[in-house]
Amino acid sequence: MDITESGDTISIDSSLLEEIFAFLGMSLQGLGAVVVVVYIVITQTDGILGYVIGLFFLLLGWELVSLFFGATEVFHCLIDKNAGTIDLIKRTPATFWTSSLTSYKLQDLKLINFGKNFDSEKKLSLNFKNRERETFAGSASTKIAETISTSLQIPLQIEFGDERITHVPWMSDASLGLMSTPCLSCGAPLPEIKLNASNIKCVHCGMIMVIQWGEGKFSYRKQTE
Repeated sequence: MDITESGDTISIDSSLLEEIFAFLGMSLQGLGAVVVVVYIVITQTDGILGYVIGLFFLLLGWELVSLFFGATEVFHCLIDKNAGTIDLIKRTPATFWTSSLTSYKLQDLKLINFGKNFDSEKKLSLNFKNRERETFAGSASTKIAETISTSLQIPLQIEFGDERITHVPWMSDASLGLMSTPCLSCGAPLPEIKLNASNIKCVHCGMIMVIQWGEGKFSYRKQTE
């Protein structure tokens, strides 16, 4: 995954080739079974009909395998801070990775998530106010996630197994109340965090989170017993 900043725009690109090989690797057994079925249909049916039925089963098998092993993921993202827009190019194995465009307002972006999907493959996701979640293809890095969070002034939630830590990239009194920060237990907005506060309690579920302050940001995580 690559990120490019130029003026008021941020461009994020994932590798299509990397994701194709990943999908083929995960679905190898399923695709193998589809090929066997198609071969039997063609060899056991005379004439052009066998090829027509074989093609039908091939497409049907591909769709079923894509349903279990594939996902619609983002391969290109253009964030224009001046225009206040986020344009995403998404692809899915089910449509043979043809592209589709989805646009959001920048003001609707509420959280950046890193590391949700697999411990071995850290994924980057954008969470929006309407509860929609857009996940990027391929593996991301902490540096890329932090770069986007800092540039957009959006909280970044990093997940390591069962542990979640949220980094908020500002710490001035004037900016702490600009955007709600999510509870690490229920996801509800936390009360406004005061400068140098040591902890915060969610008014919705009662979870207490410990706050750690640093230069240019603060972080919080669930309080341990």
